[in-house]
Amino acid sequence: MEHKTECVVCCREIDVLETFNGEMMCQECYQAPENEVFD
Repeated sequence: MEHKTECVVCCREIDVLETFNGEMMCQECYQAPENEVFD
């Protein structure tokens, strides 16, 4: 059974394990230049 959630930035479905700095974000959004406010 897979656990899914959605990216808080682009709202696409991601795995729950895919969290960056405690935010539910996909890797593309995390690495996007406009989202580098998350230090």
